[in-house]
Amino acid sequence: MQSNNVVTFGAFKKPMKPIHEIKFAREDLTHNPAFYWDENNVRYQLANSNENGDYNWLFVPGGPGGDSSYYTGLVKSLNLPGKCWLIDFPQNGSNIVDSADYNFDQWLDLYLKVIEKFNNPIYVGHSFGAMIPLFFPQSEDILKGLVILNGAPSLWFAESAQKAKEKHRPDLTKPMQEFVGNPSEKTFAGALEACLPYYFPPESLEQGGALLKDLPFNYKAALWGQLMMSTQGFDAKWIPQQTPTLILGGSEDCITPFSLFEKDQRFHRKNILTKEVQNAGHIPWLEDTEAVRQAFNNFIRMIPSPKVSAKP
Repeated sequence: MQSNNVVTFGAFKKPMKPIHEIKFAREDLTHNPAFYWDENNVRYQLANSNENGDYNWLFVPGGPGGDSSYYTGLVKSLNLPGKCWLIDFPQNGSNIVDSADYNFDQWLDLYLKVIEKFNNPIYVGHSFGAMIPLFFPQSEDILKGLVILNGAPSLWFAESAQKAKEKHRPDLTKPMQEFVGNPSEKTFAGALEACLPYYFPPESLEQGGALLKDLPFNYKAALWGQLMMSTQGFDAKWIPQQTPTLILGGSEDCITPFSLFEKDQRFHRKNILTKEVQNAGHIPWLEDTEAVRQAFNNFIRMIPSPKVSAKP
């Protein structure tokens, strides 16, 4: 795991242009990834672009604290119509800003500002990143689509413990208590190691573990997320009423089990498509990229034709 004190991209930082003015050559997407920052130090990377639509797919990672780069393989395999952006809030992953005492509550203030920058935004969130829009009923009037990857509609701890017991996963209590009680790179690494059997089934445990251990991760963001959700007693304030929505999870995910949405009748709506990927864990495209791709294809058929405007 790379320390957030080491991994930075400060040398490449540049003033944020209005997003619709940014021009990218196709070869730049592969050979020279461009990072842009807005006035709030939110980082944007255009990960893929094609001429098949005027949508902007906004990929926000989980953790919280995990760098958005783990989406790269998924974005390339999906080849979605329009532009795909990898988005990191300040102090997330390798997007380290100068403030040592950053207030992560600002992430919730930034959410609406980020999605309002784009024309025809479709928000794709994973894990914690998938829960952020559910705090904001305003999302209904802004987003053209929502994709929830291995998220939760409410606090997930009890359901996670039950699923782990059914799957004979080890107990997480001690390493998590050590991390929360004495947060550091070392205790976070121990907690992450303990969580791996919850994230991945045995068949993909080694591959998934290698992915997460090499990912730039800010443990301070992870600590904030755990405490904030527990303190607030997280429960979705927004249930998409008309916004086309895809809720996707893995049958072997013991962190945010798919059963959370199955049991929540609020999310049983005609505008919401659900898909449980069999034999997959918390990052289901790792085990079954084709099933995830097909789910996205089915979701795209639900989205109305995009409207063109001056935004990207």
